[in-house]
Amino acid sequence: MWFCDFFKDGIKYRAVKIKNYRPYITTFPSKAGFSFQDENGFTSGSVYYFKFEPVLWRVIDASQGLLVSEMLLDAQSYRNSVFFRQEQKTDGDQTLIYIAAYTDESAEILATDYATSDIRQWLNNDFYLTAFNDEQKDMIASVSYDAAADVGSVPSGDKVYLLSKSDVRNEKYGFTGNSVKTASRVAVGTDYSKCQGLSVGSGKTSSWILRQYGDDYSSVKGDGSVDSNYSP
Repeated sequence: MWFCDFFKDGIKYRAVKIKNYRPYITTFPSKAGFSFQDENGFTSGSVYYFKFEPVLWRVIDASQGLLVSEMLLDAQSYRNSVFFRQEQKTDGDQTLIYIAAYTDESAEILATDYATSDIRQWLNNDFYLTAFNDEQKDMIASVSYDAAADVGSVPSGDKVYLLSKSDVRNEKYGFTGNSVKTASRVAVGTDYSKCQGLSVGSGKTSSWILRQYGDDYSSVKGDGSVDSNYSP
């Protein structure tokens, strides 16, 4: 899609024109039938205007200065491209056939690898540069950790990142532990996120993706439950 940021009467706006529909699964074709954008009322070829407004943040760890947005601000792909390959493994006397997702045909890096994901690059570049002014950027610390200690940790140097499955079940962060469904994880999206292709459920709530480091993708569903198996 095309976009242009501009000021009118001292207020900043973003104009958006959808050139091609964003498919709700990376490998699907760019058509209205495979996108949530048109379902949300945003059609290809039309221009839409959005006002820049302050982000409402929830403090989940005051000692670490860790904040999470109260609303779903955008809808971006975890991976912009995915390579699927059929594989097999032995479980006792059975041979199981399954489909594995990788970053490319070399099949060296799983598509679920957060460190090399497109969403991580987007968060720490496009989003970071747009959402914060210079004064705010000076106050945001970079993550630093021992890379060998925990493959599920946030990569060093990140200033913005997705939460993990353990994060959204952490009662110290204000989430309701391992409860299947909990209001503490339920979220709704902005109009801008809906224009970008956010899926909106019957209750007006939406799912949101998590940082992952295992064999599958993870998300929080619209009802607040944690789902560990959805398509990229």
